[in-house]
Amino acid sequence: MYLKKYKDKFILLSFSLYKSLKLLLNIIPRLRFDLPKKNEYLILDGNSKTLISIFKISEKSSILKTRNEEFYFWIILSSLSKLDSIKLSSLYKSYLSSCISYINPRLTLTYIHNNELFWKICKDINSNIYIFQNGYCAPDEYIPNKSNTSKNTVFFTLTRERSRKIISNGVASIPFGSIESNSISKTKLNPKNRIVFISQFRYLSTKKKKSNFNLENLSYDQFYSYDYDLLEIVDEFSKSFNLELYFIGSSTQEKNIKSEKEFFKLKNLNIKYKKKFIDLKEKFEFLDNSHLVVGIDSALLYECLGRDIQTFICSCRGYKEYNYSKRPFLDSVPNNTSGEFWTNKFDKDLILTILKKLHLNSQENKSKSKYYSEVPYYNPINLKMTEQLLKRTKNIRFL
Repeated sequence: MYLKKYKDKFILLSFSLYKSLKLLLNIIPRLRFDLPKKNEYLILDGNSKTLISIFKISEKSSILKTRNEEFYFWIILSSLSKLDSIKLSSLYKSYLSSCISYINPRLTLTYIHNNELFWKICKDINSNIYIFQNGYCAPDEYIPNKSNTSKNTVFFTLTRERSRKIISNGVASIPFGSIESNSISKTKLNPKNRIVFISQFRYLSTKKKKSNFNLENLSYDQFYSYDYDLLEIVDEFSKSFNLELYFIGSSTQEKNIKSEKEFFKLKNLNIKYKKKFIDLKEKFEFLDNSHLVVGIDSALLYECLGRDIQTFICSCRGYKEYNYSKRPFLDSVPNNTSGEFWTNKFDKDLILTILKKLHLNSQENKSKSKYYSEVPYYNPINLKMTEQLLKRTKNIRFL
């Protein structure tokens, strides 16, 4: 009995040491022996770097990469003294906090709107932070509150609905719409007779990663089956009405593009593939001049809706398994219903009916729908407002 107990402890210790050694070997090639550049503005996470060009602050900004791309050796050493436990999550939090404290920005900006760790870090440091929602939020996603969020944090949300929830928890929030969309003027130069499908495909390199995938209690195959099935329906619809069908991919990397094309079996379809746009102006000009944009629950669909582009949101992920949508169109809408430009039900005939109505009817009555006032809206005035906020002092209290 005692031998088994010690054996189990030995196995656990060995596994822990193995994980630590593996982590160390992974970090060493990514170590930097300089220090981060002190600056007025800090972009938290490399995926938020478009905020630099939107606000024209390239000469005053530093980027803190948070996805294990690089690590500052001297910051790691200094952060060790601040550890409150030996957990890796505690070390990571201490490291990020030390980085931000060293850079000492007047303002931190990020797109990472759903990471509670970031909220807590910014609560511990003396920096204002603007968090711009740049993706879909499921109804069960955690809402920031006073206990885990700094009083100097402002959430700029895509919808009024989410902003109301955040404010009710005592945290500052502004229903802003999409900052990327607001930064690009709308164009209707030469509308094309085309439908655009927005892909949300995620490439996973191994079977193990796919088997470990679990989002909204859906497996990898279940989750992306909705994208595959919707594309088949849209392809059928586009042929019926003689419309060009374009497919906007989810990546710019060749291995991901190859995997995406194979998953959707695009070589068997008469579809024009476009890899993910990098340039915001090019992306929105292409979409502005499209007849109809369709997809599942991408934030880009809501941006298109806000730009007065005819948009169909098939927000029905999970319906086949649970008889209701796990990621519905707006939290306040029943998750097994449908509307004039959206559906939380996955039903082929219903989808084709909505697509047909959108195609044949004009947008003249669109403003009468109560839902349009809730979704992300195009309003460049909001961008000017934020530019003014950038000029404020770091001790300001918001809302």
